[in-house]
Amino acid sequence: MIKRRIGFILIDISYLMMVLDIFMFCNIQESYVFIPGILLIFIVLMILFGIYLIGIRNHNIIDSKETKLDSALKIIALIPVVTLLAIPFIIIEIIIFLFCKEKSFIQKAKPLRKLGYKMKVETEDKKKVYYFTYDNLVLRIIPNTTYEISFDKGENFIDVVDSNVGTYQEIEHLKLIQHQYKTADYRDKDLYDSTTEFVKFIVKNISLI
Repeated sequence: MIKRRIGFILIDISYLMMVLDIFMFCNIQESYVFIPGILLIFIVLMILFGIYLIGIRNHNIIDSKETKLDSALKIIALIPVVTLLAIPFIIIEIIIFLFCKEKSFIQKAKPLRKLGYKMKVETEDKKKVYYFTYDNLVLRIIPNTTYEISFDKGENFIDVVDSNVGTYQEIEHLKLIQHQYKTADYRDKDLYDSTTEFVKFIVKNISLI
């Protein structure tokens, strides 16, 4: 009876942990995404063990007349069946993870929108591309791929930064560069360098890296 209760408790805890795992998937940085992945494996193992404990009483998995080897083989034989039952939960979690990442990107882009940028989403080569426009400035972002900037409504993008570049921190610098866009010639090298720093700043602050 005690083992059966422990089995139910393990399964109940594993469901709560699955909710925590989904939350982690939605909020964790890309470089640490393996952590909820490992937790998901642990959750599946907990479910398997819980079902095993419940099965000791309900399904006579371990029979006193059988050898330990026979009993072990029966338990191992049940693992693929239980794993198949867990697959729908894993699929649902992956779908939620992808949805959260999409929603998370839009949430992190809010500072740009508050600064006056208008956001447009398009699909190019089966990838979602985000366009942020501010006067004649167009920032084109493919999450985790490329970050490009243009001064002429998107006709000629300048590829100024890739996904592994460093970052700029000060928000005052962002405001200064925005002013430069309105007053300076975009062919000016100093402005081009400032543009590079501007994109670095954006990439950092909407957590695309």
